[in-house]
Amino acid sequence: MTATTSTRRRVLLDEWQDLRDELHAMERAALAYLDALDVVRRSSYSAAAVKRIDDHAADYAWRTLDLISDIVGDFQRRLDADNIDPGSVSYDDSVLQAEAMSWAKRAEARR
Repeated sequence: MTATTSTRRRVLLDEWQDLRDELHAMERAALAYLDALDVVRRSSYSAAAVKRIDDHAADYAWRTLDLISDIVGDFQRRLDADNIDPGSVSYDDSVLQAEAMSWAKRAEARR
């Protein structure tokens, strides 16, 4: 590895640390929003409103996961373009995945 490659790798991995922090913030915000929807859902007396909340929350959670996955994938492609192992970065979104699956099950149960 040349000095230039080593420096580029260090810069990209530092950039990844910042991006990962932003992804964590995005995930925390998404989970807070889903918690708020759950509060509204529990206080709703209308089956139609509960169904709409369930559908919206499931869709929102999956779209947020897709966005996170796209961002991680784009960054890994940048690493690959610079001949840096894309596997050197990853993101654990298992908490949001579990929440998305929970909302999807709720939405499916209402169909």
